[in-house]
Amino acid sequence: MLKRTFLPQLFLVAVIKMSSGATVAQEIITWTPNFRDSDIMEVIRVVQDVTGKTMVVDPRVTGTITVMSNQAVDADSYYDIFLRALDLAGFTAVETEPGLVSILPSQEARSAALPIGQSVQGGRGQNSGYVTETIRLDNIAVNDVLPVLRPLVSQSNGQMSAFPDGNMLLLVDTASNVRRIREVLAQLDQGVAPETEIVSLKFAIATDVVELVREMQQGRRSTPAEEGSVNRLGINADPRTNSVLISGSARQREQLRTLVEQLDRPREQTGNTRVVYLEYANAERLAGVLGQVVENTFNLNQGENSGGNNSSVRQASIEADPDNNALIITADMDIIESLMDVVHRLDIQRAQVLVEAIIVEINDDTGQNLGIQWLFRDDSGAFASSFEAGNNLTQLGQIAEGALNEDREEGLTSLAAGLAATAGQTIGIGRIGSSNDLLALVDMLQATSGANILSTPNILTTDNSEAVITVGENVPFVTGSYTGANSNGNVDNPFQTITRENVGTTLRVTPHVNQGNNVALDINQEISSISQRAGAVDLITNERKIETRVTVADGEIVVLGGLIRDNIIQSESKIPLLGDVPGLGRLFRSNSSSVQKTNLLVFIRPTILRDDLALRGATAEKYQQIRNQQIQQQSQRNILLDSLDMPVLPEWSSQLPTENSNDDTGAERTAGDNNE
Repeated sequence: MLKRTFLPQLFLVAVIKMSSGATVAQEIITWTPNFRDSDIMEVIRVVQDVTGKTMVVDPRVTGTITVMSNQAVDADSYYDIFLRALDLAGFTAVETEPGLVSILPSQEARSAALPIGQSVQGGRGQNSGYVTETIRLDNIAVNDVLPVLRPLVSQSNGQMSAFPDGNMLLLVDTASNVRRIREVLAQLDQGVAPETEIVSLKFAIATDVVELVREMQQGRRSTPAEEGSVNRLGINADPRTNSVLISGSARQREQLRTLVEQLDRPREQTGNTRVVYLEYANAERLAGVLGQVVENTFNLNQGENSGGNNSSVRQASIEADPDNNALIITADMDIIESLMDVVHRLDIQRAQVLVEAIIVEINDDTGQNLGIQWLFRDDSGAFASSFEAGNNLTQLGQIAEGALNEDREEGLTSLAAGLAATAGQTIGIGRIGSSNDLLALVDMLQATSGANILSTPNILTTDNSEAVITVGENVPFVTGSYTGANSNGNVDNPFQTITRENVGTTLRVTPHVNQGNNVALDINQEISSISQRAGAVDLITNERKIETRVTVADGEIVVLGGLIRDNIIQSESKIPLLGDVPGLGRLFRSNSSSVQKTNLLVFIRPTILRDDLALRGATAEKYQQIRNQQIQQQSQRNILLDSLDMPVLPEWSSQLPTENSNDDTGAERTAGDNNE
């Protein structure tokens, strides 16, 4: 045994390497381990000095160690050699904490506080220490690989356990051996494309079997690891063929196939009742459709098998539960299977269509009027004449009274009233003398009119559903009257019968969404108005109606035009003989002409909304338009309204669905601030 006094002679120290071109290089210190039957406690002290680690030695650690080497190594490699020497001597070093190493017999290492998951991925200096490692498998079952890996574990002190629920391996072994096992597992745990198998059902319904099996699988999963690739069993239903599709490893497919076959058993009774909750379709309407399907199936089978028994089809019952929007189907399994296929195809979300319309009445009215009015007064009387088509003598009298009145204030009042009631431009000349007065008024008028937007309705409806919007009045119309006479010949209890009808704008639209994002629109547009306000008996209504069917692309605008009506009116008023005098006759006549054109145009734009996101976007657009109008009105209000708080809708940003709510919300808020 080597004594401690000889230990300094066992190391070769201080090898200094200088890099070319540098005056000072990094110093690298190396040691050459060379022990021959050295006491293990003395070797532990040397390793402690080299590595700087704190060593806690079990009292049972005794004996000698022999290491022979002529190669200088660094501290990490030196410690690695020491660990291997301990392993050969039946001891092991466990680094429970950084810098704290426990040296104990190898058979006690498994029960010690071993580090978990360290030293396995590589690194120098910890290749032989005992560690505890958990390895999760992704593509193969842990029970399948356990017999293959057991021979690789250290026979003396290594341990390998399986955790099937998590598909994991638990290893207690040296770090180097754990690394070797992990490398083997990396080769074994390779993903393989699973095979698919089809299991046809005779009695059960495929969708029910798949749902039941999936619930059983969910119940078995106690940890998230169970949902890994190795347990990703594929099981799906094919309602068209009433089959179950199974994918996975051969063992997994065999287990599922056995389970499905056990579930595919005939019922003891021939009838069956199924409750189907609908998501989109109307239960009452769909019940009628399914009832017709059953009836047609019965008639078809009766025609093909005139002598056969179709009682199973005849006994099928379909009831609707409006409160729960559900169907209650009672029939044999084959009939239920057929009806369920129809239900799945009809219970789908239908697209919605936003129909925006602008109803415009274009009036191209042009009227011109030119006339002269005369007034003469002397002491014996007065004379007035008007040559205008309207024969505006009332206004002429007021103007004359104001101009010729001796009372100045009263005359100005009458003159202002007459001029205010006269349409167009009025120019007057006059001569007022002591005995006679002369007044002439020239009246000129030109009037034009343009477009008039009657209504801008917006309607939202589902595909193939009619939508109606009405804006107007409910007007009474007399439909009859009754007058009775009593025994005295007097009228007794007279009364009239009155019916009320809507007068205004009515738009009826039924959209039909076709393939290729085209929309067929059944349009019924009606505009009615009352031509004059009289009694209920004398009411006259003007009605303009468009009824058509058009096909429009999604988001495009189509215009529907009405009949253009031209009405030209020309008139001339004059004094006989004087009005025919060339040149001078224009002073004694009045000409009037007017041209009236009326055209009704309806602009339609359909927009298809296939999901909730599109619907909310369209709603947000209209909402923002109203909010912008309120903001504009608030900024343009006059000084009289400054003290009033005009309402403004809040921002829509909090209502919009976004993938990144923080970013989008900020963008919407910024946009709203800019608008303001």
